[in-house]
Parts: sequence; C-alpha cells; structure tokens
Amino acid sequence: MRTFGITLVVIGILILIIPFIPFTRQEKVLEIGPVEVVTKQQENLLLAPFFGIVTIAGGAAMVLAAVVTQKR
Repeated sequence: MRTFGITLVVIGILILIIPFIPFTRQEKVLEIGPVEVVTKQQENLLLAPFFGIVTIAGGAAMVLAAVVTQKR
C-alpha cells in the first residue's frame, strides 16, 4: 500500500507539471481501390490541476495510513 501511495504522489506531481497528454489521431479521408489518403492530427488531452491535487492527497493518505498501521 505504501508503494502504491508513493506512485500516486509521483503521478499527481506529473499531472501538475505536465497538464496535458499529447497524442496523434489518424483518420482515413479517402479510399479509392488500393490508394488511401490518411490525415494525422496532433491533439492534446487536457488534465485539470484538480486531478493532480486529488491524486497527491490520495497517495499521501495511503502512505500515512501505511506508516500508522506499521507502527502498531
């Protein structure tokens, strides 16, 4: 549980540093016999800072719970 919590904290920090995920979408525009015309569009998936903060808080809570449970 501690490792997963640390992973969540790192992912949350990455979301705050890089607020988007770039990807390329391919779309077939025209197909005539063996000839195909394909377009490639570069797009970004935007991530709200709220998700980064919630992910960091959840990961920190998991790490804290693991430390408290381990001390008992």
